Amino acid sequence: MKPQFSNSSRCTVFKDMSKNWDGESNLGTTKYSTSLFFNKKDDMSKEDLQMVKYFQKWALENSITFGVTIQTVNDGSYQKAVSVTLFPNEVEGDE
Repeated sequence: MKPQFSNSSRCTVFKDMSKNWDGESNLGTTKYSTSLFFNKKDDMSKEDLQMVKYFQKWALENSITFGVTIQTVNDGSYQKAVSVTLFPNEVEGDE
């Protein structure tokens, strides 16, 4: 399956990162936090914000997670650099 969202040219790394998870347990004391925000070129309308809430609630109720991977690309070869799984938060102000 192809990614539903992607960016093939821009990535900003603000500091060197070290691996802190081996797939089974924490490594060292470094902790990272990752967030996903919905952005729009223009201001978000009330309807836009409601759709984001519906989407978030749907993801929470259906145990949907988001896998984010940052890769380097050299001569058409992709090498995974960073990978994180995002979990939906509780919906605030649910109407």
